[in-house]
Amino acid sequence: MMNKSNKNASIDGIGSIPGGEYDVVSVDGIGKIKGKVICNELKADGLLKILIVAEVLAVKV
Repeated sequence: MMNKSNKNASIDGIGSIPGGEYDVVSVDGIGKIKGKVICNELKADGLLKILIVAEVLAVKV
């Protein structure tokens, strides 16, 4: 399941999001980011695969 609002994106369970600009990207489960992503914060609890380029200011694992 992917939710995107107010420039935030989240994956809960298994899912993917397209590249883009986000404030916060969070993954709780298994997720893929398909394309260039720019975000202020990346939170991952589980498995995250980024298929292209990521420009991240902070990572929380």
